[in-house]
Amino acid sequence: MLFGYTQIISLNENESGVFKYVIEHPAQAVQMNIRELAQETGTSTATVARMYKKLGCASYPVFLSRIQAYEQQMPDQNTCAGYMVSALQTTIDLIQKNNDAWQKAVKMICESDAVTVMGCGNCGALAMYAARYLSNAGFYATAVTDVFYPPQLGNTEKHLILILSESGENREMVQQAMLNQKYGSHILVMTGNPDSTLASLAEAVLPIVMQRYLLPQTYDLTSGVSMLYGVEYLGQELLRYNDRIKKTDPKIHVDAGKA
Repeated sequence: MLFGYTQIISLNENESGVFKYVIEHPAQAVQMNIRELAQETGTSTATVARMYKKLGCASYPVFLSRIQAYEQQMPDQNTCAGYMVSALQTTIDLIQKNNDAWQKAVKMICESDAVTVMGCGNCGALAMYAARYLSNAGFYATAVTDVFYPPQLGNTEKHLILILSESGENREMVQQAMLNQKYGSHILVMTGNPDSTLASLAEAVLPIVMQRYLLPQTYDLTSGVSMLYGVEYLGQELLRYNDRIKKTDPKIHVDAGKA
């Protein structure tokens, strides 16, 4: 995180204008001295000085060094696009390499009476999609995105929890896994970190490739395309085991464009 929320909201209108310019034009701003920045933003050097001091910088050079670090952290659009393709291809390769784990996951889902897909943040949104996709494949699933949701206490012998986690180290998700495991639920984890704490708690780990892209104000641009592929791969594999859906007459399928 570049600057704290309380620091940013402490800026007055003129100081906020300078800050906004710097964040939107970091490459240009780091080349300017304090007078040039004041002139470019229609303010004064005193305004610029108050701005960087409120942001916790002892001097203008210190402020510029932090902005320069911010600029270097910004992902290039072409690089991101290339990374997404690379991450997806590597995930496909990982699935083929670890096919036994994925087939074990398929078997676990098939043998379950109830499936709960859990995730928080961006993975929470993917958890909702995953629950819907697994249900579409004929294996009814529900999503839980509240990390403090109470565990299922009874009838857990055939209850499976699929946890989606980029890092595998979210403290609340780890606690959820431990608590649900304590009451007899089976744990399956899809993560970008197969050596994580969550992975160590799972009966089967589904590794994917995810690299974090975080912007200074906590904006998370980490691509979920690999996890999405993993979810759909599971669904497609499960489809082969659902005789009811396999025998469905294609003529009665609803046209997606009219749904």
